[in-house]
Amino acid sequence: MAEASERGKAAFNAGENEEAVRCYTEAIDQEPDKYTHYSNRSAAYAKLGQFKNALLDANKCIDLKPDWFKGHSRRGAAYIGLKSWRAALGAFEEGLKYDPTNANMLAEVARMRKILEGANGSSSSSAPASAAAPRPVASNRFHGVCSLCVLLFTFFYVIPLLGSSTRAYRASFAFSMALLVNSLRTAWPMSMATLRNPAFHQSEEMQALMLCLMIIVSPPLPFAIMPFASTALHNVCHCYMPQLKMLPGFIGRAVVPRAQYLIGEEGGQMVAAFSAVSEVIVCAMSVLVVMAQGLRAAVLAFFYFRYVARRHASNFWTKQTVSALHDKLSGIFHHRWCPAPVGMVFDRLKGLVALAASKVQ
Repeated sequence: MAEASERGKAAFNAGENEEAVRCYTEAIDQEPDKYTHYSNRSAAYAKLGQFKNALLDANKCIDLKPDWFKGHSRRGAAYIGLKSWRAALGAFEEGLKYDPTNANMLAEVARMRKILEGANGSSSSSAPASAAAPRPVASNRFHGVCSLCVLLFTFFYVIPLLGSSTRAYRASFAFSMALLVNSLRTAWPMSMATLRNPAFHQSEEMQALMLCLMIIVSPPLPFAIMPFASTALHNVCHCYMPQLKMLPGFIGRAVVPRAQYLIGEEGGQMVAAFSAVSEVIVCAMSVLVVMAQGLRAAVLAFFYFRYVARRHASNFWTKQTVSALHDKLSGIFHHRWCPAPVGMVFDRLKGLVALAASKVQ
């Protein structure tokens, strides 16, 4: 076990990063719960430019040892490779909680802040502004209560305890619509000029509102509620943090740190990433739903595809998710054991999807 890790270390120091990945993978197979193996393999993946794999290993390292600074440093490095500056900043700031004097992380925090300040001051900056975490909402009673209702009815949909899960599904989307209407009300002036403004109709909240309306009047689409539930959870943590801190005993010790993490920069990025992954999964699954449910589901699938296509044009995490899915499917359909005609059909379908997405305004 130690031998594989030592061979990986020697290969990494010699610049043989592919060999280092192989050795650290062997070490992980032998000791799957040793966090340092994932940290080391994350570093090797980063050297190879495989930043998605580096991020996955950094996340696993943090899961196993959340109070070890290096896991957060590895996560920050992976985010830098993915050009997600805000997420990188959050990762390094989290790492500094466990090693406040770490010179490398202090330098990276300063560098990320400088990049983000430049992004705020110039639209030509390469920093992906769309990678921002969900915007904090006003801590008003209406928003907090609606977000709690979204979570409650999502729970009843996933685990039907009080009758029809379909009613809980639609109720959850109804309260999501109320949240979106409240966000639009606070972001736009209530006037006829707003209704005539194209930017209002193209806003993210308005697009999501129209999608929720279509979902409510259509057959249930599996997993479609997850992006809205994750945003509601983020809202609840913002609105009810003082109340959460009053929770007694082990419940408070379990809930409060996680809620504080979610409303931080890094946690907000995780919420945004989960929402994007959920949306892309739903879009991919909608093909199967159409085959099972017919025309009504086809109409919803059409609207959902247009929604995700617009998100892909403007949202960093949606782009990352689609890219990861493309890479995974390409690896499957262009594998040496996969018949060439199947790969050709995949390439043709991929081209048709890209063409359809490019026509979405």
